[in-house]
Amino acid sequence: MNPTCYQNWIHLDLKGMIPSESRLIEWLDRMHSGGITTVIFEYEDRYPWQTFPGTFRKGYERTGWEKIWAHCKILGLEVIPLVQTYGHLEWLLKHEEWSKYRCDGRVNLLCPQHPGVRQLITSWLNEVAHLHPDARYIHIGMDEVYHMGQCPVCRKRAECSPQGTNQILLEHARFVCETVARLGKRPIVWGDMLQECPESGIGSLPPETVICEWNYRNGEGEDIPKLRLGGKVAMMGASAIRCNYPTWNRLVGALPERIENITRWKKFAFNTGDVSVVIHTVWARSRGLAAVYGPWEGWLPAFDAVIARESSDAIMRGMTLLQRGHDTGHHQQIEEAGAEMKNLHSSDPFEEQALRWWEIALRYYAELHVLFYRVLGQEELYGARFWQGADPDLVVVSEQVHDGLVQRLTSLEVDVRDWLKKNEWSDAEEFLEERIRSLRRVAMRVPSLR
Repeated sequence: MNPTCYQNWIHLDLKGMIPSESRLIEWLDRMHSGGITTVIFEYEDRYPWQTFPGTFRKGYERTGWEKIWAHCKILGLEVIPLVQTYGHLEWLLKHEEWSKYRCDGRVNLLCPQHPGVRQLITSWLNEVAHLHPDARYIHIGMDEVYHMGQCPVCRKRAECSPQGTNQILLEHARFVCETVARLGKRPIVWGDMLQECPESGIGSLPPETVICEWNYRNGEGEDIPKLRLGGKVAMMGASAIRCNYPTWNRLVGALPERIENITRWKKFAFNTGDVSVVIHTVWARSRGLAAVYGPWEGWLPAFDAVIARESSDAIMRGMTLLQRGHDTGHHQQIEEAGAEMKNLHSSDPFEEQALRWWEIALRYYAELHVLFYRVLGQEELYGARFWQGADPDLVVVSEQVHDGLVQRLTSLEVDVRDWLKKNEWSDAEEFLEERIRSLRRVAMRVPSLR
């Protein structure tokens, strides 16, 4: 294999906030212009599945999806569907009607030993294949099934096999992969859970199977990839434009880490030829029922690193200010970084909106620190009053800090809502509830010393 012959694909997880149809098309145009050949849509409940009536969550209707697929076809972007077939099924199993398929009662995990599961998955994959007749692949997920084999039926099956719970995984993966292959597609499987399986077990998967190993870390000992199958099974790799980060205190994750991870995977694919494709993933939540990550604009430099698009001076300066703000624990220094960010502008509309979102992110981070000082400072005053008495001046200052914080959070909520509306992002109210209003609720719970 010519080591330079690899492809960059983009993966878009839809379990969180999603852009409007027109905005999604603009993002796809940007990606395609940079050499992306394929887009993987992880649909979750953003498509009205006939197999799972009553589970559709407001997103793109069938007609909307048809417009998106048609645009991809015009661009020459291959569309690959990703449907989780073992774990990460909170969107389905949270519903009472489908709860009978849970493994050990877990809302995220399907039980492969349930007598109705195989028929259910077969019906679903038939629907997926029908919607995507031109797709060469169907991605079947299978990642992070850490609690597999824990229900009584699965435990009993595992005890009968020398491979234990790995046998549960391999049997289920083999069934799903064979079902996909019979539909004339090649199954793609995430490789993390297969790392503990014997090579003979992995080799028992259908020959059409492609294993995609994801690694979102950097540094010593973080091998890319860890699975070494000697060319016996087709391999892909996966980086993360966006993955798990501390959502409780930031609106944007660490961009330098994401860019390094993307670059490292691209260099590996270019230099070795061990993977034919690098899938650059964009995750929307850490788990299906966890807090949303926010709009893609916040991670624009990582998107552009995938397509080797050079960032403007304003974006480079903005990244420095964002990092500077996140690295300090003093709200005034964060506010200063935000004030400098406000003066940065770009003629590129995507970059301009990224800068504006970073400005919002720094305001949020500053208010978080004000709240932190307010809560602890109030507790200090509350404790001191029993020993020395209350200082009226300090009480007044503390209450002024509180009143100013609540007012600024109210203003921030308005600005975030306006930004999300302008850039046509879904689930704005959920985002506001999880982030901005949560800070205000904490602030309001701090008892007054007046």
